[in-house]
Amino acid sequence: MLAELASRPPSGADDRKVVRAWLDDWNVYLADRTAYAEALRRNPTKAKPVFRPLHGSTAKETITDFAVVNSMSSCGAPL
Repeated sequence: MLAELASRPPSGADDRKVVRAWLDDWNVYLADRTAYAEALRRNPTKAKPVFRPLHGSTAKETITDFAVVNSMSSCGAPL
């Protein structure tokens, strides 16, 4: 989904910048979730979720905030 959205950038420069940042945050979120899934496979009893700091928060929070501010709840991070 991210690759498809990235292949169709908005026409305005400001919109492109915002969408690119949102897609970058999603890539961080997915990488964090992948790292957690790998940790679970290695050692399920000691695995802890990975949420790297991003913009003073976490990718999950920035994605969700962006979706809320823009009235696009379906574009937020999963619960």
